[in-house]
Amino acid sequence: ALDLTIPTIALAQAIGRWGNYFNSEAHGGPTDLPWAVIIDGQTYHPTFLYESLWCLLGALLLHLYSKYRQRYAGEIFFMYLVWYGFERMFVEGLRTDSLYLPFRVFGMDIRVSQVLSFALFVTGIVILIINRHKEEPFYADYRRQKGIGRGKGESQTADASAEK
Repeated sequence: ALDLTIPTIALAQAIGRWGNYFNSEAHGGPTDLPWAVIIDGQTYHPTFLYESLWCLLGALLLHLYSKYRQRYAGEIFFMYLVWYGFERMFVEGLRTDSLYLPFRVFGMDIRVSQVLSFALFVTGIVILIINRHKEEPFYADYRRQKGIGRGKGESQTADASAEK
């Protein structure tokens, strides 16, 4: 069930991040980039925009993957953990309103959200690697019925006719 909702959740996040823009909150540090957002006469990194675009692209890619390539239940969810966790590690580094850990790592202040994002990223990668050869018949049968790719369990006659 999560696999069906994840692309929509990513789309909702892409839209919802614009609330940060309208509230002039959760922005990054000062910058003079041409796409900076202006708040009280100062220009800042538009972290809402970075995350919004990332989530929009993620929603599209996860939807397409789920439609044409998904191999097992849960795969889209774990791909989302990797996709979103990767982005949040970097965007959180730009934000100015984060909660920091009470210690430094390699001389840098680390945010709690970065640690959580890293944990999601690594968890998703590990589970995807563990399941890299997994393919449930449901997904292979669906692709075969729709004429998409070559799912496991495809008949020998289909292979023979494809070679001719």
